[in-house]
Amino acid sequence: MKYLIPNTPIPQARPRLSRYHTYDPQHALKLKVRECLQLQQLNTPPYEDVALCLNVTFYMPLPKNKKLREKYLKQGYHIFRCDLDNLLKFLCDCANGILYKDDCLIVSILAQKVYAEVARTEFILIPLPSPPMAMSGLHGEHNGKNC
Repeated sequence: MKYLIPNTPIPQARPRLSRYHTYDPQHALKLKVRECLQLQQLNTPPYEDVALCLNVTFYMPLPKNKKLREKYLKQGYHIFRCDLDNLLKFLCDCANGILYKDDCLIVSILAQKVYAEVARTEFILIPLPSPPMAMSGLHGEHNGKNC
């Protein structure tokens, strides 16, 4: 199933420290994204005990400057801040417990940041089949040499 999160992609921020405790400055944003994902999930239970592949595209907003806008549209990929890994962390945290039991189920990721007229995040979760068992050196199989 394809999921869509409207608006500009959000990177994961660091937890903040106050005098007495730590807190998540993005708590309210995460709740909004989680609500958006729940509406798209349509009472489908989250994936449990299955390896998943996450295929995600972060569509970043174009600059307002007309010359830069044309240049970046031609270039295609967004090569500036924010970092791709922080965008992924935010997305995976928001989907935890809604689309899958835990983000440790994600074993493969294909991600990209591109420019677009309409900023958004689109992604697909794909359940993966079991890996092939005939890999050399695994599962007690030895080729006669010491490892």
